[in-house]
Amino acid sequence: MGQSLFWRNKGLMTLLASQTISSLGDWLHILAVLTLAAFQLDASSLDMSFLMMSFALPVIVLGPVSGVLADRFDRKMIMFLSEIGRTLTVISCVYVSELWQLYVLLSLQSCFSSLFSPSKNGKLKELTSEAFLQQAVSISSIIDNTAKIFGPALGGIMVAAVSIHSVFFINAGAFLLSAVILFLLPRDAFQQTPNTPQDKTSALASIKEGFLFMKQTPLLLTGLFTACFVLFILQIGDSQAIILIRSFPGAPPELAGWCMAVSGAGMLLTAAIVGKRRISSYLLYFTLGACLLGIATGCVPFLGGLGIVGTALFIFAFFIMGAAFGLVHIPFQILVQTSVPVDYSGRVFGAIQSMTTLASILGMAGGGVLAELIGVSLAFLICGCLLIAAGLTTLIGKKMAESRRYFVTESNKGAQR
Repeated sequence: MGQSLFWRNKGLMTLLASQTISSLGDWLHILAVLTLAAFQLDASSLDMSFLMMSFALPVIVLGPVSGVLADRFDRKMIMFLSEIGRTLTVISCVYVSELWQLYVLLSLQSCFSSLFSPSKNGKLKELTSEAFLQQAVSISSIIDNTAKIFGPALGGIMVAAVSIHSVFFINAGAFLLSAVILFLLPRDAFQQTPNTPQDKTSALASIKEGFLFMKQTPLLLTGLFTACFVLFILQIGDSQAIILIRSFPGAPPELAGWCMAVSGAGMLLTAAIVGKRRISSYLLYFTLGACLLGIATGCVPFLGGLGIVGTALFIFAFFIMGAAFGLVHIPFQILVQTSVPVDYSGRVFGAIQSMTTLASILGMAGGGVLAELIGVSLAFLICGCLLIAAGLTTLIGKKMAESRRYFVTESNKGAQR
């Protein structure tokens, strides 16, 4: 009966349908842009790095601002305008003739994308009852990771079957369809009246409120730092994975694509499992995820000289990486959704989006520097050790917290006697 009530939530189903189409559009767009830059605009390796930076940097600046907007204005309208903006920027990519134009359009695309996520997460919490919130967050994560698996594959088929410009038009159609679906959503139920104190608060103060809320919630803050550190180390590895693959004798060129796909599949599996289990200890999930990710990351440099078996193990290691990252990322998302009030969710998710994006960018930049200094294989080994250390540190913190709670409980019992 409970499952039936979940799937009969028309507002939630509408939001998830829009998210599905929008996520596919995101991955189609990334593949189309990279193909356009590499094969038609002759981008160098440095140009490609700048291209990814132009997409990531606006999120750091606009993430908290987007969170404030999501808490102050109708989230349905913010998401709708975001999709319309992405539709226009995608169509504009058809007329690009210089790389700098692509940088500008990708930055605009990133600005519109940063508006979507905090509003979507806030709307998800608003439309879902507490009993089904964990399941809804898991399904939302499954949608994103399924899009990560099938989006690039679908984009590759389209690029081969039609022109790159046709893919941009199809992609724009996906964002436009998502915008039309969003029109079926109900307006925000908690909308503030014009004279509430929240509306008189400055935007900067509202941004600080999002960070302050997390600071006052130790478990939430621990989850944020763990997620950012794991993402930072993971991006160091991801940015150098193609270099590591290139150093393997006889490695097939399509190996990088397989690794990306199985990584998404691993996270998809984790999302499906976590969605069906009650989380009794978030820190235990963080510890297990960081340690598994560290073991897999530290092992991959040693698999290159093992022939076909080594290649199979290399692919499996990336599957473990995706599943392990899911053990950190998905419980953290559930923790945020279940512990943050709906009228604060936009600000908190905006702050989280900025912090995680900053961690990703630093990881991308740090990966190249570290690999140049010590070599790519040693860089992977060090990253693996750091992740295991982070997991063990979280475990020690968990034991200390549980011990402290035990002594407090015993003390209270003694006082009662």
